[in-house]
Amino acid sequence: MHGCQSIVAYEQRNPAATQLYKVISENLNSFLAERTEEGRNLPKFIVREFESYLRCGIYAHGFGRVQCGSCQHEKIVPHSCKGRGFCPSCGARRMAEAAIHLVDELLPLVPVRQFVITFPVQLRLWMARSKSLCAKVCEKVCAELTAHLQRAAGIEDGLSGLVVFIQRFGSAANLNIHFHVIALDGVYEKKSTGRLKFYPAQAPSNETIQNLVGSIATKINNLLIRKKYLEKVEDMVLVGNTEDIFNESGQHSHEDVHLPAQAASVTHRIAFGPNTGQPVRRLKSQTSLWPPEQNFKSTSTACVLAGGYSVHADGVAPSSPTIPRLVTVGPSELRRAHHFQRFMRMIFIEVGSPHVELA
Repeated sequence: MHGCQSIVAYEQRNPAATQLYKVISENLNSFLAERTEEGRNLPKFIVREFESYLRCGIYAHGFGRVQCGSCQHEKIVPHSCKGRGFCPSCGARRMAEAAIHLVDELLPLVPVRQFVITFPVQLRLWMARSKSLCAKVCEKVCAELTAHLQRAAGIEDGLSGLVVFIQRFGSAANLNIHFHVIALDGVYEKKSTGRLKFYPAQAPSNETIQNLVGSIATKINNLLIRKKYLEKVEDMVLVGNTEDIFNESGQHSHEDVHLPAQAASVTHRIAFGPNTGQPVRRLKSQTSLWPPEQNFKSTSTACVLAGGYSVHADGVAPSSPTIPRLVTVGPSELRRAHHFQRFMRMIFIEVGSPHVELA
């Protein structure tokens, strides 16, 4: 603040000067009007997200006055939209707050590894349409990751913690449901004294990640077969009856403008206007044949692709330069573990799917 030594200087952003703001503000009304003429209105939550973003950071839509407690210097700060869609400012703030909370309050002082799991194109659209299916897939992934960590640490019934961030977009801002999983890189074992001891996992190799991809693909495909979304015909797997996925919104297909937009986005195609259906970039043609599971391909270290599924596990954050093989957990770490469990329950209740899991 003015007149005192501030560690961080606040710089007011100017969202109206950004390209994203200009594109949305100049085209939103005409876009909504075109959809209305077609008789297919956008879902209300999407319209609210756009309108809230256009008010975010604009003084005319409200602001607060803050005062420095030391020098009494005042500054006005515009209200933010707190959106969860595409607002860069609110998204970055939420990302930073979540990272600080995980590091300072939840994650114990043990190695942490990131797993990135992607899915076949057809399944990405299904998961975007069905919250319940996305939750079931998340459960299968968490179970297989836990089993992988138990094998890598050599503790059959070890306990490991997972935080799952479901990311809905790809690098081209297209619809691409995939998981970023922050996992303790090892497992805890409860001793007869009641104390927990942590056993770090061995670094993953392409062979172990290949086994992990295969098990994830098999478990999820079996789930889809049980739900009749996939059908086995001799030695092939075909797309089956998926009507209930697309009817979960409660809208009839001719009224649902969200579905064609999602379907176009997930395949990198143009959803509306004179170029509807045209590819945004060169694509391989899609068929109703489900990708075979056994075409394993290693794209880099600890990264394997097979059957439309992929796992990347090369990112790891050690707890210290030298990590002992056996780490004893004391009362303070146990309190943090309990805090972690409370955080899991909070996420489960708020989101409605198991984004955080302690196995």
